[in-house]
Amino acid sequence: MRTLLFPTAAAEIAVSHDGRHLAVSWVKKGDNPIRLLDAVTGNMVREYSATGVIRVLAFSPDGKRLAAGCPNQGVWLWDVESGKLIHTFGRKAKVEQQIVDAVVFDHTGTRLAVTTRDGLIRVYDAVTGAEKLTISGYRDYDESTNSLQKVCFSPDGRWLAASSRFSGVRIWEAETGREVRNYRGALGSAFRVAFSPDGRRLAAGGSDASVMIWDVTQRQDVLEAPTYALATLSPDARYGVGMNSKGPQRGVRLWDLHTGQNNLLSEAAMVQGMKFSYDGRFVTNTDRKQGYKV
Repeated sequence: MRTLLFPTAAAEIAVSHDGRHLAVSWVKKGDNPIRLLDAVTGNMVREYSATGVIRVLAFSPDGKRLAAGCPNQGVWLWDVESGKLIHTFGRKAKVEQQIVDAVVFDHTGTRLAVTTRDGLIRVYDAVTGAEKLTISGYRDYDESTNSLQKVCFSPDGRWLAASSRFSGVRIWEAETGREVRNYRGALGSAFRVAFSPDGRRLAAGGSDASVMIWDVTQRQDVLEAPTYALATLSPDARYGVGMNSKGPQRGVRLWDLHTGQNNLLSEAAMVQGMKFSYDGRFVTNTDRKQGYKV
């Protein structure tokens, strides 16, 4: 395990696909630049100008661009190498559209899916900045429009899946916005969602400490795996990391969602910003002592 100590508490961390860099935002008001760090040494490579507490960060697959959900300013997109601001999305829109809950690139890095507090999913052209598609999200079902949690593309970019606090998991065609699957009611509140590498399975983690896995090609449930309160899913939807703050098995554990076996990762009772690396080999997190651990 490797630990990097920060000067102040981190709000969000993104790991580049090649594992070389970390993008880190901070729990700090006012001017609050995002820092690009060397993942091995922790040395700062460069900064990206931003304000407020940024809790949404994502690298493009090639690591050349960095997207951030800036508080009440929509999504900002930078060139990683030069630090130049390339595009802003939703910056001049209504307030609800400016509050970003999730940002994700597709496998090519040419599309960017964004969920916002108005309950909509918008797909942008990450190269030109043009809005390509708007999906109604969960506004058809929820009185509260801010129920969207996470969003992900399938590995081939064909589908787009999203999770909701109140209405389960849904899948749409990423090009047309046509709904193709609706797993409403399968989980009380779905907080995490991820496709398997072949795109055949979709896993979602809920607030009831369980994970559901579906075969999306055959419209059937494959597995329900109990965990602690789920913090994150691996990119291949095979593993989950859960937390338990009480009892003899207190701590952070790695679960094999196919076999149910688990291993202790940390005795900490609470972590934040926990993520898998893009290849699924490492788990990273920030804790309340201002550290970053791998």
